[in-house]
Amino acid sequence: MTTQSTNKAGKDGKSETKRLSFRDRTGKKRYIRLGNVSKAMARRVKTYVEKLVSAHVRNVSPDEDAVRWLESLSDDFHARIAKTGLIAARRKVGTLGEMIPKVIKEKSVSSKKPVKPATLEIWGQSQKSLYRYFGQDKSVDKITSADAIEFCKWLAREGSLKKSSPLKQSTVAKRIQHVYSFFRIMKDSGDIPSNPFKGLTEKAIVDDRRNRYIEEETILKVMEYAPDAEWRLMIALWRFAGLRAASEGKGSSRGIVA
Repeated sequence: MTTQSTNKAGKDGKSETKRLSFRDRTGKKRYIRLGNVSKAMARRVKTYVEKLVSAHVRNVSPDEDAVRWLESLSDDFHARIAKTGLIAARRKVGTLGEMIPKVIKEKSVSSKKPVKPATLEIWGQSQKSLYRYFGQDKSVDKITSADAIEFCKWLAREGSLKKSSPLKQSTVAKRIQHVYSFFRIMKDSGDIPSNPFKGLTEKAIVDDRRNRYIEEETILKVMEYAPDAEWRLMIALWRFAGLRAASEGKGSSRGIVA
Protein backbone atom coordinates (compact mmCIF):
# COMPACT_ATOMS: atom_id res chain seq x y z
CA MET A 1 0.00 0.00 0.00
CA THR A 2 1.30 3.42 -0.86
CA THR A 3 0.41 7.02 -0.01
CA GLN A 4 0.52 9.43 -2.91
CA SER A 5 0.57 13.23 -2.80
CA THR A 6 -0.73 15.51 -5.52
CA ASN A 7 0.07 19.21 -5.61
CA LYS A 8 -2.86 21.44 -6.54
CA ALA A 9 -2.84 25.19 -6.45
CA GLY A 10 -5.05 26.55 -3.69
CA LYS A 11 -5.45 30.09 -2.43
CA ASP A 12 -1.92 29.98 -1.07
CA GLY A 13 -0.59 28.01 -4.06
CA LYS A 14 0.60 25.24 -1.71
CA SER A 15 -2.48 23.06 -1.17
CA GLU A 16 -1.72 19.35 -1.22
CA THR A 17 -4.10 16.38 -1.39
CA LYS A 18 -3.25 12.78 -0.57
CA ARG A 19 -4.67 9.38 -1.45
CA LEU A 20 -3.99 5.76 -0.55
CA SER A 21 -3.60 3.08 -3.19
CA PHE A 22 -3.84 -0.69 -2.67
CA ARG A 23 -4.83 -3.87 -4.48
CA ASP A 24 -7.93 -5.80 -3.44
CA ARG A 25 -8.19 -9.58 -3.32
CA THR A 26 -8.85 -9.73 -7.07
CA GLY A 27 -5.63 -7.81 -7.75
CA LYS A 28 -7.45 -4.68 -8.89
CA LYS A 29 -5.85 -1.39 -7.90
CA ARG A 30 -8.03 0.78 -5.68
CA TYR A 31 -7.72 4.32 -4.37
CA ILE A 32 -9.00 6.18 -1.30
CA ARG A 33 -8.89 9.95 -1.49
CA LEU A 34 -7.79 11.48 1.81
CA GLY A 35 -7.93 15.12 0.85
CA ASN A 36 -5.70 17.81 2.31
CA VAL A 37 -4.43 16.12 5.48
CA SER A 38 -1.16 16.07 7.38
CA LYS A 39 1.40 13.33 6.89
CA ALA A 40 0.74 12.12 10.45
CA MET A 41 -2.98 11.77 9.72
CA ALA A 42 -2.25 10.03 6.42
CA ARG A 43 -0.05 7.50 8.24
CA ARG A 44 -2.77 6.89 10.84
CA VAL A 45 -5.39 6.26 8.18
CA LYS A 46 -2.97 4.02 6.28
CA THR A 47 -2.49 1.85 9.39
CA TYR A 48 -6.21 1.17 9.70
CA VAL A 49 -6.78 0.71 5.98
CA GLU A 50 -3.98 -1.87 5.92
CA LYS A 51 -5.93 -3.82 8.55
CA LEU A 52 -9.05 -3.60 6.42
CA VAL A 53 -7.19 -4.74 3.31
CA SER A 54 -5.69 -7.66 5.21
CA ALA A 55 -9.11 -8.74 6.46
CA HIS A 56 -10.59 -8.26 2.99
CA VAL A 57 -7.92 -10.40 1.31
CA ARG A 58 -8.34 -13.17 3.91
CA ASN A 59 -12.14 -12.82 3.75
CA VAL A 60 -12.49 -12.35 7.53
CA SER A 61 -13.94 -9.62 9.73
CA PRO A 62 -11.67 -6.68 10.69
CA ASP A 63 -10.30 -6.62 14.24
CA GLU A 64 -12.08 -4.66 16.98
CA ASP A 65 -9.66 -1.74 16.77
CA ALA A 66 -10.39 -1.26 13.06
CA VAL A 67 -14.13 -1.62 13.67
CA ARG A 68 -14.08 1.12 16.33
CA TRP A 69 -12.14 3.37 13.95
CA LEU A 70 -14.72 2.80 11.22
CA GLU A 71 -17.53 3.70 13.63
CA SER A 72 -15.81 7.01 14.41
CA LEU A 73 -15.61 8.07 10.74
CA SER A 74 -17.85 10.63 9.12
CA ASP A 75 -20.46 9.35 6.67
CA ASP A 76 -18.55 10.92 3.79
CA PHE A 77 -15.20 9.26 4.52
CA HIS A 78 -16.85 5.96 5.42
CA ALA A 79 -18.54 6.04 2.01
CA ARG A 80 -15.18 6.58 0.28
CA ILE A 81 -13.81 3.42 1.86
CA ALA A 82 -16.99 1.46 1.17
CA LYS A 83 -16.78 2.46 -2.49
CA THR A 84 -13.56 0.41 -2.80
CA GLY A 85 -15.34 -2.75 -1.61
CA LEU A 86 -13.32 -3.11 1.58
CA ILE A 87 -16.39 -2.67 3.79
CA ALA A 88 -20.15 -2.55 3.44
CA ALA A 89 -21.77 0.85 3.02
CA ARG A 90 -23.54 2.30 6.01
CA ARG A 91 -27.27 1.88 5.98
CA LYS A 92 -28.95 5.25 5.64
CA VAL A 93 -31.15 5.82 8.67
CA GLY A 94 -34.20 7.99 8.14
CA THR A 95 -35.80 10.70 10.24
CA LEU A 96 -38.98 10.38 12.27
CA GLY A 97 -40.85 12.12 9.48
CA GLU A 98 -39.61 9.53 6.99
CA MET A 99 -39.75 6.37 9.10
CA ILE A 100 -42.91 6.58 11.23
CA PRO A 101 -45.35 6.74 8.27
CA LYS A 102 -43.62 3.68 6.78
CA VAL A 103 -43.87 1.84 10.10
CA ILE A 104 -47.57 2.63 10.48
CA LYS A 105 -48.19 1.43 6.92
CA GLU A 106 -46.27 -1.79 7.68
CA LYS A 107 -48.29 -2.34 10.86
CA SER A 108 -51.50 -1.86 8.88
CA VAL A 109 -50.49 -4.28 6.10
CA SER A 110 -49.14 -6.97 8.44
CA SER A 111 -52.22 -6.95 10.70
CA LYS A 112 -54.26 -10.15 10.50
CA LYS A 113 -57.46 -8.12 10.67
CA PRO A 114 -58.34 -4.90 8.85
CA VAL A 115 -57.14 -1.95 10.89
CA LYS A 116 -60.03 0.21 12.05
CA PRO A 117 -59.99 3.95 11.40
CA ALA A 118 -60.11 4.54 15.17
CA THR A 119 -56.91 2.50 15.58
CA LEU A 120 -55.16 4.48 12.85
CA GLU A 121 -56.22 7.67 14.61
CA ILE A 122 -54.73 6.45 17.89
CA TRP A 123 -51.46 5.53 16.16
CA GLY A 124 -51.52 8.96 14.57
CA GLN A 125 -51.72 10.59 17.99
CA SER A 126 -48.53 8.82 19.06
CA GLN A 127 -46.94 9.86 15.76
CA LYS A 128 -47.88 13.52 16.34
CA SER A 129 -46.53 13.34 19.89
CA LEU A 130 -43.16 12.16 18.58
CA TYR A 131 -43.11 14.95 16.00
CA ARG A 132 -44.05 17.61 18.53
CA TYR A 133 -41.38 16.61 21.04
CA PHE A 134 -38.46 15.55 18.81
CA GLY A 135 -39.29 17.24 15.50
CA GLN A 136 -39.81 15.40 12.21
CA ASP A 137 -36.15 15.87 11.24
CA LYS A 138 -34.82 13.88 14.21
CA SER A 139 -32.90 10.82 13.02
CA VAL A 140 -34.43 7.70 14.58
CA ASP A 141 -31.03 6.25 15.50
CA LYS A 142 -30.18 9.38 17.52
CA ILE A 143 -32.98 8.87 20.04
CA THR A 144 -31.52 7.42 23.25
CA SER A 145 -33.04 5.70 26.27
CA ALA A 146 -32.58 8.96 28.20
CA ASP A 147 -34.51 10.78 25.46
CA ALA A 148 -37.29 8.20 25.72
CA ILE A 149 -37.61 8.78 29.48
CA GLU A 150 -37.78 12.56 29.00
CA PHE A 151 -40.41 12.06 26.28
CA CYS A 152 -42.48 10.01 28.72
CA LYS A 153 -42.23 12.77 31.34
CA TRP A 154 -43.19 15.37 28.74
CA LEU A 155 -46.32 13.40 27.80
CA ALA A 156 -47.42 13.38 31.43
CA ARG A 157 -46.65 17.08 31.82
CA GLU A 158 -47.96 18.59 28.57
CA GLY A 159 -48.65 15.79 26.10
CA SER A 160 -52.21 16.77 25.19
CA LEU A 161 -52.22 17.52 21.47
CA LYS A 162 -55.01 20.09 21.75
CA LYS A 163 -54.08 22.16 24.78
CA SER A 164 -50.49 21.09 25.60
CA SER A 165 -51.85 20.08 29.00
CA PRO A 166 -51.10 16.98 31.12
CA LEU A 167 -52.25 13.54 29.99
CA LYS A 168 -53.70 10.86 32.22
CA GLN A 169 -51.32 8.14 33.33
CA SER A 170 -53.21 5.51 31.34
CA THR A 171 -53.06 7.66 28.18
CA VAL A 172 -49.32 8.18 28.60
CA ALA A 173 -48.90 4.43 28.94
CA LYS A 174 -50.86 3.80 25.74
CA ARG A 175 -48.85 6.38 23.80
CA ILE A 176 -45.59 4.82 24.96
CA GLN A 177 -46.91 1.36 24.12
CA HIS A 178 -47.57 2.42 20.51
CA VAL A 179 -44.25 4.27 20.20
CA TYR A 180 -42.48 1.21 21.56
CA SER A 181 -44.07 -0.89 18.80
CA PHE A 182 -42.96 1.65 16.14
CA PHE A 183 -39.34 1.40 17.26
CA ARG A 184 -39.52 -2.38 17.68
CA ILE A 185 -40.38 -2.68 13.99
CA MET A 186 -37.44 -0.44 13.08
CA LYS A 187 -35.13 -2.52 15.26
CA ASP A 188 -36.36 -5.79 13.75
CA SER A 189 -35.75 -4.44 10.25
CA GLY A 190 -32.20 -3.37 11.16
CA ASP A 191 -32.76 0.39 10.93
CA ILE A 192 -31.72 0.94 14.55
CA PRO A 193 -29.49 -1.20 16.81
CA SER A 194 -31.82 -1.14 19.82
CA ASN A 195 -35.22 0.10 20.97
CA PRO A 196 -34.77 3.12 23.26
CA PHE A 197 -38.33 2.70 24.58
CA LYS A 198 -37.76 -0.85 25.81
CA GLY A 199 -38.38 -1.15 29.53
CA LEU A 200 -40.75 1.80 29.73
CA THR A 201 -44.50 1.45 30.07
CA GLU A 202 -45.28 -1.38 27.64
CA LYS A 203 -48.67 -2.17 29.17
CA ALA A 204 -51.52 0.14 29.95
CA ILE A 205 -51.55 1.35 33.53
CA VAL A 206 -54.81 2.02 35.34
CA ASP A 207 -54.98 5.53 36.75
CA ASP A 208 -55.58 4.64 40.40
CA ARG A 209 -56.07 8.29 41.32
CA ARG A 210 -59.71 7.85 40.25
CA ASN A 211 -60.28 4.77 42.42
CA ARG A 212 -62.65 5.05 45.37
CA TYR A 213 -63.55 2.54 48.06
CA ILE A 214 -67.34 2.23 48.41
CA GLU A 215 -68.58 1.03 51.79
CA GLU A 216 -70.94 -1.96 51.93
CA GLU A 217 -73.58 0.10 53.71
CA THR A 218 -73.64 2.58 50.80
CA ILE A 219 -74.11 -0.22 48.26
CA LEU A 220 -76.99 -1.71 50.27
CA LYS A 221 -78.74 1.67 50.32
CA VAL A 222 -78.26 2.00 46.54
CA MET A 223 -79.78 -1.45 46.08
CA GLU A 224 -82.87 -0.38 48.02
CA TYR A 225 -83.54 2.29 45.40
CA ALA A 226 -82.87 -0.02 42.41
CA PRO A 227 -85.90 -0.27 40.06
CA ASP A 228 -86.07 -4.08 39.98
CA ALA A 229 -84.42 -7.38 40.98
CA GLU A 230 -82.17 -7.44 37.93
CA TRP A 231 -80.67 -4.09 38.79
CA ARG A 232 -80.16 -5.14 42.42
CA LEU A 233 -78.33 -8.25 41.18
CA MET A 234 -76.14 -6.22 38.84
CA ILE A 235 -75.20 -3.75 41.58
CA ALA A 236 -74.31 -6.61 43.90
CA LEU A 237 -72.16 -8.21 41.20
CA TRP A 238 -70.35 -4.92 40.55
CA ARG A 239 -69.54 -4.38 44.21
CA PHE A 240 -69.08 -7.87 45.62
CA ALA A 241 -68.06 -10.00 42.60
CA GLY A 242 -65.87 -7.48 40.79
CA LEU A 243 -67.92 -7.25 37.59
CA ARG A 244 -66.21 -4.71 35.31
CA ALA A 245 -69.11 -3.42 33.19
CA ALA A 246 -72.85 -3.72 32.74
CA SER A 247 -72.45 -5.58 29.45
CA GLU A 248 -70.22 -8.23 31.05
CA GLY A 249 -73.00 -9.85 33.03
CA LYS A 250 -76.13 -8.55 31.43
CA GLY A 251 -77.14 -11.73 29.67
CA SER A 252 -76.27 -14.02 32.56
CA SER A 253 -78.16 -11.87 35.07
CA ARG A 254 -81.34 -12.10 33.03
CA GLY A 255 -80.95 -15.85 32.98
CA ILE A 256 -80.56 -15.99 36.74
CA VAL A 257 -83.56 -13.78 37.38
CA ALA A 258 -85.67 -15.84 35.02
